Amino acid sequence: MVDNIEEGLRVYVDGDHFFDLLAEDVVFDFVITVPSYSRHVVGRGSVIELYRGYGATFSPDRCYAPRLRRPRGTPL
Repeated sequence: MVDNIEEGLRVYVDGDHFFDLLAEDVVFDFVITVPSYSRHVVGRGSVIELYRGYGATFSPDRCYAPRLRRPRGTPL
């Protein structure tokens, strides 16, 4: 699934990896979370650390009808 995201956004961003799509000062806020999981994460490095090992735990094998959605008038 991450491959689909990378491929769909490749024309708009530099970099070859999913995390290259994120700004250095990105902020992730999670409304729903689980115990010991951060609700507020600041910075690309922190997001990378949060998802370290994710691929060893989850392995999505398909993504149905992916779409790029953006607000009207945005430069994308």
